[in-house]
Amino acid sequence: MKHIKTLIILLLIVVAWLWHRMPIVTGPLTRQTIFVAAADALSEHDADDRPHMLWIDDDGGPGMTDVKRVCDEMGIKAVFAVVPARLGEPLADSLRCWQQEGFGIALHGLRHESWLGWTEQQVSTDLGQCRAMLAHRGVDTTRLCPIVVPPHARNTRAIRAAVEQAGCRMVTGANVVNPSTRCQLWGRLWIGRDTDTGKVRQILERAREKNAFVVLGTHSSQRGEFSREKVKAVIGMAREMGLTFNSGNIR
Repeated sequence: MKHIKTLIILLLIVVAWLWHRMPIVTGPLTRQTIFVAAADALSEHDADDRPHMLWIDDDGGPGMTDVKRVCDEMGIKAVFAVVPARLGEPLADSLRCWQQEGFGIALHGLRHESWLGWTEQQVSTDLGQCRAMLAHRGVDTTRLCPIVVPPHARNTRAIRAAVEQAGCRMVTGANVVNPSTRCQLWGRLWIGRDTDTGKVRQILERAREKNAFVVLGTHSSQRGEFSREKVKAVIGMAREMGLTFNSGNIR
């Protein structure tokens, strides 16, 4: 009987420890959300001493100018996840200038092909080609904290291994707020036209209490989805709460 009580106490301690480290789930539970939440909770990383926020905009289309405008109005920097094969020269010129201003650049696949079923070597080759093509256009993806956003939010063992081997952090499709900037796998809080800012406020308040790391996700290239008003409202709330903004300068 004494051993059973001891085991119960140990189990409660483990559960409490995991609960303290568990990321904040921001949306419906999916297999990826459960996987990333568990991986982040069990990973060995130090907690942050303050809450952070990072904004990543996917696909790198003409909508990037809208993102840049919002950033200038709000006094922050964003990270652009770009697809090199789709990047025309005018946008490449803009990216070079914006990077000099402190905006981040993330890898998002050479042609935005799904990496599902790809081997680690195939993903690594794609990442290398991404970097080479962007470097040829004067864009340096090794600055700040190198970030990979797998196309179509894919998340396989081969992708994770290739991203880690490349020395990058990986942005997933998980509906979580990250417990620390030091996590290898990052979830995102998506902001679009249908976003309920009242619910987002509740999430940000919990993130502030836990010194968590909130990654905002948008698709400015999809004009029917992107909302400057919703993004500005969320950023405004975060600033009021004291969340620290950065453009990927996380080590």
